[in-house]
Amino acid sequence: MTPREPPAWQTVETPARNTLYGVTVFGSGAVAVGESGVVFGRPNGEGWQPIIEHGPAGNSRTLAAVAATGEGARVWFAGESGAVGTYDVAGAVKRDFSNVDGIDADWQAVAVTGAANEETVYLATDEGAVLRLSIVDRSLEVGEFVRPPTLATGLAGLEALDDGRLVVLSRGGRLFVTEDREQWTTVQFQPDEFVDVAAQSAAGNQKSATSGDVGADGEAITAIRAPGEGYRYADGDSFSFPFGQPTLTAVSAAVGRTVAVGTGGGVYRRAPDGWVTVTTDNDRTLRDVAAVPAGDEGGARDVAVGAAGTILERGGIPDGTADWSEPPGGDDEEGGSIY
Repeated sequence: MTPREPPAWQTVETPARNTLYGVTVFGSGAVAVGESGVVFGRPNGEGWQPIIEHGPAGNSRTLAAVAATGEGARVWFAGESGAVGTYDVAGAVKRDFSNVDGIDADWQAVAVTGAANEETVYLATDEGAVLRLSIVDRSLEVGEFVRPPTLATGLAGLEALDDGRLVVLSRGGRLFVTEDREQWTTVQFQPDEFVDVAAQSAAGNQKSATSGDVGADGEAITAIRAPGEGYRYADGDSFSFPFGQPTLTAVSAAVGRTVAVGTGGGVYRRAPDGWVTVTTDNDRTLRDVAAVPAGDEGGARDVAVGAAGTILERGGIPDGTADWSEPPGGDDEEGGSIY
């Protein structure tokens, strides 16, 4: 049985009522997305508040995933029927890129690398097809779809590493890693019910693995199965580890720590000798989690989101340096495009 530790995660009162499917945390706050296109923000340590109510196109398409640029200046989100949008923290600038190039796919995952206006964005469908978007000279460039050659059971998770590699996990437990999106390294885990992946490159990554578990070159990948089992892949080797009896839904990591969530308000923290079940004050299903490295004062910041607008936090969101209400410089206007 996974050991328990005293309460650390607390439910936060918010205006959110719809199920939330994705969350990202960055230097000046956090953003969560979900059912009917809702986007909630938590700026500069203030309370959670709606920043978009009906999706980027205003048609209430559910948003499934969210990710921020490296410095947290811009947030990308994506979801059903081709919904894609961005939110710039400074100036609250919202942009709609839904159905880019006429694509109306149901996006299940999004990953972002690089700083705003130089970022690379990956959007993935439930079938595991991945579309690459790039910002070059303040213009949006749309690449071609790529798909791991033997992915046959649907997408479980997607990660984009800061060194340029792409990590794709299938629900059937097949892990794919590529540098050029043509040649793929493949690892086969237990062949069913995988739900998410978190990875770290030697160059570092926002979703990094527990420092004690990374390989000699600083790389590690953590994959989880819904029935309560995880896999660690590093230095070309993999091993499994049990969580006990939970039903898992998502995993995230930060330097020195890894966190998974699941049904019944379940939160699970990686410890040196295994996994610890964290006591929470909520019993609703959690759909996503964002773990963030400890700050200069040593405090870790984590956020989990889920059913009926549930938001749990550990450590709170500290004051940031960006003013979410201050208009940006230059010629940018709300609702316009800089690309």
